[in-house]
Amino acid sequence: TLQADRLATQLPEAYVGVLATKDGRQGLVVSSLRRGLKVDLKRISAVPVPAGASMFLWTVDAAGTVRPVGPLPAGDVVTVALPRPAEEVCSKAVELAVSLEPAGTTPAQPSTDFVYRGLCGKVWPAPPPAR
Repeated sequence: TLQADRLATQLPEAYVGVLATKDGRQGLVVSSLRRGLKVDLKRISAVPVPAGASMFLWTVDAAGTVRPVGPLPAGDVVTVALPRPAEEVCSKAVELAVSLEPAGTTPAQPSTDFVYRGLCGKVWPAPPPAR
């Protein structure tokens, strides 16, 4: 049927972020299956990371509350384990952001400005409107 064909060609349910650098260039693509335990990252534009620092991923909700996700390893294409399923980590996120933090730390809040920041999209059909 047409409905079955349409569903067969849909992308899997996922969270996707396209983050820009401070100067507005496309910088980082972030994705995870909706219920996945890993996040995939592809760096389009690298930013310098000083010695002793590492990149750290954050979620930002609609109220502007920033929550830590975890450190990101060096590399242009990497996969990182999430602390919890993506549905728990990203369900309230409207943005994703990356700051530079002291290597080996897990800060409660960013200590620097974000070097990447962008919208967090939810790729799955919306539920039908309530009647």
